[in-house]
Amino acid sequence: MDQEKFVIAKRDEAHKNNAWFKHCEKEQIPYVVVEPRVKYALVYFDYTNLTKSNEQILLDNWESINKIAVDLYDQYSIKRSLSSIKKLAININDVPIHNAPTVAESIFDAIRRFL
Repeated sequence: MDQEKFVIAKRDEAHKNNAWFKHCEKEQIPYVVVEPRVKYALVYFDYTNLTKSNEQILLDNWESINKIAVDLYDQYSIKRSLSSIKKLAININDVPIHNAPTVAESIFDAIRRFL
């Protein structure tokens, strides 16, 4: 069975987000969420579920992770898209809904390879 890499949860589905967060925390895997809207989605990663040692590993490799995130933004963004790519947090807004799973999986894979 393949490992789940992200959850799809609407803004009002906090229970899904919370369950996914707890799973990611227990397994020490990247916490990646796709928040769908009508035509577009927000795709985000947050580090707060990770241990301090895993957090440090990501900080040590942030240049590589950041490059992948910027490349994903460049590849999948539309004119109105916004992104926030900071140390240990990635938000790419207004990803066309059909591309959101690909973006989420790519973010997960980029981060997971260091953990």
